[in-house]
Amino acid sequence: FAIVFTAIILTISIIRVGTLLHGQILISPISIIMYAILPHGIVEFYGTYQSIHKTLKKILTIKGLAIIYLIFFFAAILEVGFVQALLWYAA
Repeated sequence: FAIVFTAIILTISIIRVGTLLHGQILISPISIIMYAILPHGIVEFYGTYQSIHKTLKKILTIKGLAIIYLIFFFAAILEVGFVQALLWYAA
């Protein structure tokens, strides 16, 4: 599940970046963009893994849930920061 989720997030990110860069997907900067998106995908993958792992082991506590939410919050900050940097670069 986590691998499929990460693949979907990366695909959506590539499409979104493609529309931000002059309305078309440019092949040359895609590799640079993928390296920049990679930390965001890793953080979201880790949050998804932790939530599934703790739920299946039945060790999910309020503190653990707060940590998982904090992980996803950090991933959201990374994504918004990346999009803002990309918009600044494109302008």
